[in-house]
Amino acid sequence: MGYPSSLNIIAEYIIEKNINLKLKAVIGLGDKLFDHYKNNIQQAFGCKIHETYGSSEGFQIGFQADLDYMYLFSPQVFLEVLDHKNNPVKEGEIGNVVVTRLDNKHMPLIRYKLGDLVVMLPKEKYPPNRKFNFPLIEKVIGRNTDVVILPDNRKLIVHSFTGIFEYIPEIKQFKIIQKNRKGITVQYVLDESFTKEVLTIVKVKLQKIIMNDDFKILFEEVSIIKGTKSGKPQIIESYIV
Repeated sequence: MGYPSSLNIIAEYIIEKNINLKLKAVIGLGDKLFDHYKNNIQQAFGCKIHETYGSSEGFQIGFQADLDYMYLFSPQVFLEVLDHKNNPVKEGEIGNVVVTRLDNKHMPLIRYKLGDLVVMLPKEKYPPNRKFNFPLIEKVIGRNTDVVILPDNRKLIVHSFTGIFEYIPEIKQFKIIQKNRKGITVQYVLDESFTKEVLTIVKVKLQKIIMNDDFKILFEEVSIIKGTKSGKPQIIESYIV
């Protein structure tokens, strides 16, 4: 059990050293489970990784069991998914997480806005066979600062970028910084195999998903990208309110 980013480092070591492990299960918490993390972890530990979603205030919000979707742990928490005007969004749309804990007798948390974004699975997409009769979370996007907002109000989430950079081994680590809607800065830590042509490739791939030639994409080489105070990596840092 641990942060997927930390488990991935252990998994990479296990794969590199060809260590044979077979665990019953691995649980990821408190961090984003990217596809390349998931592949590495399941290969290294010889079992599935189950993603969870909770709050540092001490309660469980969502968990994976038999499905790729997360079950909403409704016995402990009442969840609302709201827009920026505090109106409910439709299932299948991104919204802000607002939670009320149902079993805290000492310090009630009522309609507590976590600062996270989620998408609830539309009812018509529910699998007919599932282990629990709980509502289903389609996707946990992350923090509301983990989104790049384009001039036409389209939003790019963390996976929009990891889906590109996981296939660019010449860049060891990256971070997206957005200070306004006119563009982004890509901080990157280069690998020994890095060449300047790599940035051209990255820019072309980013422009394909941004689809706006006026949106500026700047690059900044750095020696280190620090994590947050909690130790988690922050891939998008947005200053847009």
